[in-house]
Amino acid sequence: MRINHFLGVQTFLSDSVSFYKCKPVMMCLLWICTVFLAHLVTGQRSCVSVCQCSDSAETVTVHCANKGLSSLPENIPHNVTNLDLSKNPLHVLNTFTFETSHLSNVLRLDLRLCEISQIDENILEKLVSLEELNLDQNRLQQLTANTFSFLRHLKILSLNNNQLRTIGNYTFQGLNLDHLNLNDNVQLSEIESAAFFNSSIQYLSIDRCSLPTISVQTLRFLQQNMKVFFWSNSHSVAVPEQLFSGFRLETLHMTDDGITNVDFLRNTNVVDLDLSGNPLGKINLNFQGAEGLRTTEHLSFSRCHLTEFQIGESTLLPKLRQLDLSHNRLSAIHPRTFLRSRQISTLDLSHNLLYSLPEKLFRPLNRLEHVDLSTNPLICDCKLEWLRQRIVETNGRTLITGAMCHSPVQISLEESLPFICPANISGFHLLPEVQGAQAGIKMCCSAHGSPQVAVATCGSNATRTHHATPSSETKASFQNREFPLKGHTDVVGTNTCEVYVQVDLVQCCVIECKANNTEGETLSVFNTCEVNSTHIAGGTYSINHDTSSDPSEDTQTPQNQPWYSQVPVLTCIGVGSSVFILILLAVFAVWYRDRYKKLRRWHQLSPSINRRGRDNYPAAVGLIPAGGSADFDCDIDLDDETEIHVSL
Repeated sequence: MRINHFLGVQTFLSDSVSFYKCKPVMMCLLWICTVFLAHLVTGQRSCVSVCQCSDSAETVTVHCANKGLSSLPENIPHNVTNLDLSKNPLHVLNTFTFETSHLSNVLRLDLRLCEISQIDENILEKLVSLEELNLDQNRLQQLTANTFSFLRHLKILSLNNNQLRTIGNYTFQGLNLDHLNLNDNVQLSEIESAAFFNSSIQYLSIDRCSLPTISVQTLRFLQQNMKVFFWSNSHSVAVPEQLFSGFRLETLHMTDDGITNVDFLRNTNVVDLDLSGNPLGKINLNFQGAEGLRTTEHLSFSRCHLTEFQIGESTLLPKLRQLDLSHNRLSAIHPRTFLRSRQISTLDLSHNLLYSLPEKLFRPLNRLEHVDLSTNPLICDCKLEWLRQRIVETNGRTLITGAMCHSPVQISLEESLPFICPANISGFHLLPEVQGAQAGIKMCCSAHGSPQVAVATCGSNATRTHHATPSSETKASFQNREFPLKGHTDVVGTNTCEVYVQVDLVQCCVIECKANNTEGETLSVFNTCEVNSTHIAGGTYSINHDTSSDPSEDTQTPQNQPWYSQVPVLTCIGVGSSVFILILLAVFAVWYRDRYKKLRRWHQLSPSINRRGRDNYPAAVGLIPAGGSADFDCDIDLDDETEIHVSL
């Protein structure tokens, strides 16, 4: 465009030369005029000789990086919007730095690596349109209250990697920032309570500083608008319990800060929470005020030295989708941990000390897509066989990666491997049984293990001989003694045995079950002395001997609780109610008897009372003067002889 303007002027003047062919001096004058007019046309768009310029439809950029400048060069275009002065030894920003420049249109100013150690007050007031200021990697040690006070349009302020020691009061007063970066100021030890007075900051990052704490008063000015907060790698910090109370954060990252508890999460709403690298040891999110975590979708406790992790059934994490518990010391996880967090899709349990997982752990997680179990010393026995079965059944819907058996052999859990489990009695079930006119007990004994378990013997030794003839008679070994077995035994399959024992339930009977496989054998014994005959006759009695189940998984409802846990309670309630009713009846009877006697006495004496009243009435009236009045007070005693007392 500049060349076209120049050629147009030159063409116009060249045509005029034909009128002055005989005058060489005029030719020189015309050439000088051409140069002058060209300068007028293009002068406003010239670039500084030491810099590079580029422009587009909306921006004009001047690149003066690494040019050895100690101040701004002259003749910077007035319409410049992006100015790059990085890597120049400016040292100090003062009135001489911007003396000859007009920077009212600058939107972005890059002053990185300029060895700046001081910024004079009000020196940036000429940058009235500035939206982004980069002062990274300089030598700034302090900032005054008026350093940025004139930058009302500033949105991004970056002060990373300086030598700031203290952020004083009112430093950022009046600023409305989208981003404020204070990272890598390793000497920064204090942010005064009014540093953010009357300011609005949505994104605040103070990673890798030396701040021991931040007061609640310091952040209270940012409560309404702050969405993202990074405070990491400060090694050892004290977080006030109410620091984030009332905040509604999208992201909160406080990693490697030496935090030892999570009490500061009370009443804090946060979507993305990362507390990785803090020596928390144990985490229990079941505390008052944890309701704020209802909005949490991403949660990371990686590298937290965790030996225990509990969410708590009263804590709701309904939106949690990603949970990272990797690189900890977890050896077990409670089966009800994820009961209230059914939306989890990604779960990272890698690099822990897990040797087994309860079967109920993943049951509530209907949307689970990926589980990482790598680098865990899993023991592939019958307790974990469900996990391999789940991997097969999901058919790729849930990707479980890294699951490796470390015992008995190191092999992938997905590969075909016989799980080695010694024989284990999984349960006794006693049921009432009536055969003909004789009542008895039927015991079902079941066992499991890998390889296949066989129930070797099952039977009973009764304390008295029964006269009914059994359908079969066998012998059962118990404590190195032999007892006649009165009843019959049925083997159902290879790992279940049913025994019918005809016993007088007032007496005792010992029932035993023995099972074995190639890995070993086991024996379980049950004594019917513990069972009341009334309850056996009216229901069932079960005992679970499954050592593979987690004790914490057993939850008994009133329908399946043992009879001995229900009878005392019911008995106490019944007896107490009966005694209370009897006491009420006794009190009512005494009251009614006394009342009845008095009423009866009154009716017997009423004629005599009326007669005596009539006899004495005239005498009493005669004592009243004419026109006077009198009060009568009658006392009636029904316990002794009736008396009437009249007082005037």
